[in-house]
Amino acid sequence: MQDTIFGTLGLTNSIRAFLEHGPRFLARILLLKGVQMPVAFLTDEQAQEYGRSTGEPSPAQLARFFHLDDAEQALVRQRRSAPNRLGFALQLCTVRFLGTFLVDPTDVPPGIVVYLCRQLGMPDPVCLPRYLDRPSTHHEHADEITQRYGYQDFHTPAGTCGLVRWL
Repeated sequence: MQDTIFGTLGLTNSIRAFLEHGPRFLARILLLKGVQMPVAFLTDEQAQEYGRSTGEPSPAQLARFFHLDDAEQALVRQRRSAPNRLGFALQLCTVRFLGTFLVDPTDVPPGIVVYLCRQLGMPDPVCLPRYLDRPSTHHEHADEITQRYGYQDFHTPAGTCGLVRWL
């Protein structure tokens, strides 16, 4: 029943994530391309941490949010260069973990980069800064991930309306 309702609204993955992670997740849900959300209801510390990695994730968090299954690895391997494969994987996993795409997708703790490199068979993460060489690449990747996984940007009028109707 829930899947039918959520699917009708186009919110299946986002609502599941909201239900799984609680109300605080709503404050960070999938705001694309650096669109800022009002954070007046957050403490100063929470507002400062909003939409950022604030430290190394625990081993349990790495396993849960940064593990790439076979289908995801195949999707990542479609990228032509090592920086694009690593950058795409980072975006795919950080949106799962934070609920938003990072303005600078390379601004993550080193442990995350090393964890993804191991999965992708990349011996050295030094190529990561080159992911930002073409500024539109990470936006294109964010758009592809959003479409492929059915994520919604609740900052748009249609997204807001659908979320408010559901709530």
